[in-house]
Amino acid sequence: MMVGDNIYHRDQRDHEWMQLDSHHSLPDGSPNPLNINKDTKVDRVLISQDFFYFGRTAPPVPLELLQSIGFKNKIGHLKFDTEECTDLLNWIRNHKEAKNRISGDPYDFNESERRYSGRASRLS
Repeated sequence: MMVGDNIYHRDQRDHEWMQLDSHHSLPDGSPNPLNINKDTKVDRVLISQDFFYFGRTAPPVPLELLQSIGFKNKIGHLKFDTEECTDLLNWIRNHKEAKNRISGDPYDFNESERRYSGRASRLS
């Protein structure tokens, strides 16, 4: 709920989207229709047996690993073929202490009381 995205579920009666109080909701904690519509508009979810969540303890990723796959830091998801990401994936997997656990608080944990407007694509 602090700054994560696991904040939505369907109401059991009318199947409407429900939003927990988070940085995606309005300042008073009530649901923000703009963010609900934006965040729930696709019928996909990311599921993984292995994950790495570094948060603010993230090690710097070597720039050459990002450049080698054409990574651009922008909003939205990016998709790369596994074969072209082998070096980056191996680098991540070498951080075994972080596998399948939360290594640190979210990067903007100290700003978790701020709200995401849905209009400007940033915390306000």
